[in-house]
Amino acid sequence: MSKELEFPHSETAERAVLACLLQHDRAMDEVSPLLIPDDFYVGSRHHHEIYKAMQTLYNAGEMITAAAVERLVGHDDTLFSYLMRLCEDSVRYDDGLYHARIVEADALRRKLMRHGGETAQDAASDPDAKAVLERAEARLFALGKASGTDDPVAVADLAIDYQERYSILETHTGELAGLSTGFDALNFETGGFQEADLIILAGRPSTGKSSLALSIASNVVYDTQDGRVALFTLETSKREVFGRLVSMHAHVDGKRLRTPWVLHENEKTRVRLAMRDLGERGRDRLLVDDTQAISTTELRSKARRLQAKYGLDLIIIDYLQMMHGLDADGKRIKERYREIGEISHSLKALAKELDIPVLALAQLNRDVESRADKVPLLSDLRESGDLEQDADIVMFTYAQAESTLSKVTVIIAKHRNGPVGEVSLGFCKSETRFFNCDEAGLEVRLPYADAS
Repeated sequence: MSKELEFPHSETAERAVLACLLQHDRAMDEVSPLLIPDDFYVGSRHHHEIYKAMQTLYNAGEMITAAAVERLVGHDDTLFSYLMRLCEDSVRYDDGLYHARIVEADALRRKLMRHGGETAQDAASDPDAKAVLERAEARLFALGKASGTDDPVAVADLAIDYQERYSILETHTGELAGLSTGFDALNFETGGFQEADLIILAGRPSTGKSSLALSIASNVVYDTQDGRVALFTLETSKREVFGRLVSMHAHVDGKRLRTPWVLHENEKTRVRLAMRDLGERGRDRLLVDDTQAISTTELRSKARRLQAKYGLDLIIIDYLQMMHGLDADGKRIKERYREIGEISHSLKALAKELDIPVLALAQLNRDVESRADKVPLLSDLRESGDLEQDADIVMFTYAQAESTLSKVTVIIAKHRNGPVGEVSLGFCKSETRFFNCDEAGLEVRLPYADAS
């Protein structure tokens, strides 16, 4: 029989922290961001209650003294005697902070042990292994978010980092600061997609959102920058995504491509060349995942693995309202507005963590249809204002003409670090392909796979 594991803790470290807080006025400034009352484990000495009272005094702007702590905890001769002994302990300011980090580490280890126990019980009672894994990852992710806080950075350090980046950009005359979308007008307005940015591309159904996102992915992977893209397509199968790429690059009507026996010989030749070229040139630089109703936790885990294995330049999610948001216990959030908020927060956190842009597609609500001009507004984002708040850029597609070859207006409705405005892109509906165009809507640059 295995020996029952003892939860890690150090009474010495906990006592040193409390003594430091009683003896040094400003110690709580350093300790409070690190510890919460539940991080104190030694119950026989009332460490939890003592630290909770100290935090209450600190938040109220009062002095942390033995008498004030006793007043909040409750009069007890034994407790007061213990507080007086803490006042007499010789603890330097730096020693108190050192021991605070020990207490923090012990608390995290205990939480991990409890997490393991909960996962073991969950696995024993639920035959759905994937669901158990998803809940376990969600709990672990919540634990990581709670313990992962960064210290403020001095402006001197920021200046050095910015100067290094500025010096690099200075030597690349005419190049973008961010990732090129392959569309000149869009690049001009945005400077390219910036690292750690969350970009929302929204519109009503059949307004070209998915086509524009896939065109951007194609440009990143197959254009001169040779980037790597992870595409999470929740609505379209992997096979259909590749079919659309073939249609784009072979310049063949997507509807005709599904009945290849009707294609002319020159079209069949372009299709064969496009299929071969897409595979040979793309290899592992376009990674497509068509998991339906993927959760924020599962998407984050997959993205982190892909980043570690390959290195990503862009993540695309089509589309975010089809994702599931999980709470700290790994259960799906029932309230829709809260779920969309969690999805939005998670995608922004993912962009910052991996330091790459994340392009997430979103549906607009029906209010836009009731307006005469049908021009989308930020208020049309469905179900949560968090999308607008978390996004660095919000773009809308609208006013798509019914003609086979047309221009589509992309509205940049929010740009955290630049101007808002509108850009026009050419759109070939039969090939679901966007392209750079002139004022008349004519293509100004042919894609690499254009027929000879």
